[in-house]
Amino acid sequence: MRIVNILNILNYFFEFLPFILCSIFYKKILATKEGKAFFIYVLIYAAILFLVLVCLYVFDNRLIMSHLRRAAIIMEFALLCYYYKQVLLSKKTKILFFFAIPLFIILAFYDYYVSTERVISFMPLVIECLFFILLIIYFFYEKIQYSLSTPIYLTMSFWISTGFLIYFSGNFFLFLYSKNAIKNATFIVQYNTIYAFFTINKNILLCIGILMHSRRKLTNNNISLESDLSESLDSFKVYNKQN
Repeated sequence: MRIVNILNILNYFFEFLPFILCSIFYKKILATKEGKAFFIYVLIYAAILFLVLVCLYVFDNRLIMSHLRRAAIIMEFALLCYYYKQVLLSKKTKILFFFAIPLFIILAFYDYYVSTERVISFMPLVIECLFFILLIIYFFYEKIQYSLSTPIYLTMSFWISTGFLIYFSGNFFLFLYSKNAIKNATFIVQYNTIYAFFTINKNILLCIGILMHSRRKLTNNNISLESDLSESLDSFKVYNKQN
């Protein structure tokens, strides 16, 4: 179990890194709607994670900790939906979030109600992974339809989306299988190893996105271009032509 403890410590350290970087570069992060949405996400996520650590290592109350983790799943889903509402251009796609968030909350409460043990459940996690895998794939599809002045790999949204895509894709089958095997001691070590690997990679990519955003010079032309694309996306498609 020593390996599990070391992996958990590394996990928690890397989970706080995006919040630390956002706090350092908060002026540039808060300069855009995308940056504000992401800052809200990392701020609330870090606050809940801090409370989880207090319950676990100070009060040793695993019941409250499990409730906080369930709340964290709901908050993560809602906040990521809010973030992609700022990033996506299609107004029709954004309407999806008004239905997805309430349905996910209902699902999470139903799962809590039917659970025989008050521990973290993996069904909402599986649904969350599947939802954001599909959403992020659409995000990349939407991006390749347009030729913007800034290369996509220099944008914050590219690195954040890549990080979450790897995270959700890597943990999808892990969460799906964990429901029936989480009490197995050997599986717990394997679970923590796999989860830590994808979580650490996710947070490294999120930090890269923050650094990219902090170095980027935003102009009125960038903002107006994004606004024009958002308004026109639902009426016509722009096809890239390369000579």
